[in-house]
Amino acid sequence: MVDLVQGYDEIVMSYSESRGLLTGGLATLPVADRSTALHAVLVDGVLAGHWRHRLGRDSVHIEIELLRALTAAERAALGDAAGRYGQYLGVPAVIG
Repeated sequence: MVDLVQGYDEIVMSYSESRGLLTGGLATLPVADRSTALHAVLVDGVLAGHWRHRLGRDSVHIEIELLRALTAAERAALGDAAGRYGQYLGVPAVIG
């Protein structure tokens, strides 16, 4: 399962107890420039990257910065998550 989690969600920002869940137990992870991609991409509850969006008139463009390559199933789940986000905003979502 892939989730696009907004940057101010408490699982990402607040709870030190959940930090190991997000990183898969890794002590450190390369951190993306938070000014460009504040939000988290979670794959099965583990941090796999960051994302941001640009809302246009007819669509939302979602830019993804991954920390690792995704499997084909994970890429499909990412597409589904982007689609749900676009549906929430009322416009089609485009990853790119």
